[in-house]
Amino acid sequence: MPESQPNGPVPAIGVPPGITLQKDRAVAVSVVIPTFNYGRFLSEAIDSVLAQTYQDYEIIVVDGGSTDDTPEVVRAYGDRVRTILDPSPTPNRSRNTGVRASRGRFVAFLDADDKWLPEKLAKQVALMEANPDVGLVYAGMLIFDSSSGAIVDSSRLFDRRRGDVLEQLFLGQFV
Repeated sequence: MPESQPNGPVPAIGVPPGITLQKDRAVAVSVVIPTFNYGRFLSEAIDSVLAQTYQDYEIIVVDGGSTDDTPEVVRAYGDRVRTILDPSPTPNRSRNTGVRASRGRFVAFLDADDKWLPEKLAKQVALMEANPDVGLVYAGMLIFDSSSGAIVDSSRLFDRRRGDVLEQLFLGQFV
């Protein structure tokens, strides 16, 4: 944000009532987790954020109106997780709602049925800070069996693209 703009809350357009944007950034990374009836996976996703070696973050769970145990799962984390109820259970709208409510310099998305390796944020924040002209960072993924935890597919781990990837991203959806 430019230095000349005032700090503090501003009205949030398109965000559920009661949510405001913060112009003063209180944390480095806002982790946005959209969810809808994914309570059975959500604690592992949140725990993977809490286990990060990089600790300057906030966690925002945007719940699309879950009817399972999602609200109870989130409540168990107390003030370590901020929850926003968004009545539209679409992941893209929930991600946008989370971004609007974020206070971080950077935003990281985590699906409710995924989890991160412990150094993900440390590596990505270091890369972003060392390269201020970079606007997007992504990583490969490992596919694991939700019952056993065993890695069943690591092929996407090595899908590394560099440079201007915008067209490839839209056409190939490789992130």
